[in-house]
Amino acid sequence: MADWNRDDDEPTGWRPEDEDDDEEQEGEELGEGALEIRVVTPGPVPLRLELVERDEVGMEESAFATFIDAEGAPERPIAVNSLPRELTESLVSSNLFTEPRHIMAAVHEEEGGLRGLLSALVPAELVERWAREHEQAEADEPWKASAPQPPAFELQTTYEDEAGDGERAQAMVPIPLGIIVRFAENRRHPDDVVKEAADLVASVLGGFGVDAKQKRIDDLLGGL
Repeated sequence: MADWNRDDDEPTGWRPEDEDDDEEQEGEELGEGALEIRVVTPGPVPLRLELVERDEVGMEESAFATFIDAEGAPERPIAVNSLPRELTESLVSSNLFTEPRHIMAAVHEEEGGLRGLLSALVPAELVERWAREHEQAEADEPWKASAPQPPAFELQTTYEDEAGDGERAQAMVPIPLGIIVRFAENRRHPDDVVKEAADLVASVLGGFGVDAKQKRIDDLLGGL
């Protein structure tokens, strides 16, 4: 198990204010003036997927939680998602997460706060192999309908070959881990959505993210 790198003064080993140097970020228009911010962790993160019970999932679905699989990492999941039951069980038991993976958050502003999808970037060839091995009876492969359909995504990775080291672009498929939310009253950078997005991801990975449903319940109870 890897060690989780933590700074003394920050909740995670990387800081939002270092985003220009350490994180890959890009924006994409969503329509009607909305801007999607993509934040990618500067390094791969060791992950562990586990089946969990969630009352709100459909009858034919099951839920899984994603944890950071490193010593000293937060014990709470960084995200929870649900998929068709057979697909969830296949994903959790697969070898897609035996190696650490970069995490990407696609975030946009919503009702004054931020909402986004947290995904793990897995090499496309591994995902295709997994899909072939666990292909379901339906010809349209339901796992594709459950996954987001973003533009082709490539990640610059370093590697060593016989001639020495170098870089290459590797095709990645985002595996959706779950929705992350920061409500308007909790924003730390209300005038800078990029910095806010980076801060949200840092908080989630540091164990300080709050389950969106539970946060709304807490707000409602606090208003009684």
